[in-house]
Amino acid sequence: MSTIEKSTVVSSDASSNKDRRVLSRTNINFCVTYADEGVVVLRSRSSERDYVKKSSTVLCHTDMPKAILKRFWVQLHSKRNTILVNKSPLEDNGYYWVTIDFDAQFNLRNHTFWFLARRISPSTQTVKEISKLYDKLLSIEQTMGLEVSEKYLIRFLKERNQTFDEYIQEIIKL
Repeated sequence: MSTIEKSTVVSSDASSNKDRRVLSRTNINFCVTYADEGVVVLRSRSSERDYVKKSSTVLCHTDMPKAILKRFWVQLHSKRNTILVNKSPLEDNGYYWVTIDFDAQFNLRNHTFWFLARRISPSTQTVKEISKLYDKLLSIEQTMGLEVSEKYLIRFLKERNQTFDEYIQEIIKL
């Protein structure tokens, strides 16, 4: 069993919403400006107001590798859409896995205005595959640091002859 899988028990709330697509929106500073009912229910909050004006980083579990999160933020700041398979924390100390498709929205002057996040539960096979990579990156980060973890990720993708987005697209289809 991987470090990510055994770190905490998946909440039953997450499984009951497995096939539901949910949306949220963050501003340029990555503070949540909108969370639909699906996010509220999944996270065991009473209303959307519990999320508005809070950093979207509350949606990432502490077991997420920093190398993945850094790559993700760089890509968003570069005005590029990106997909992330994310381990998200729940209020009951559980977690749920979610595939998030982030879409940068621009104003008339081509400045990033906000980010729309579409969420859906990944398949068990996708979680199994991404857990292997995330566990390896976490292990490297804990023993050798972020820089070595980033180099491992680059080498991993080079050996597969893929970009990170291509790798994610491949495992999502599993």
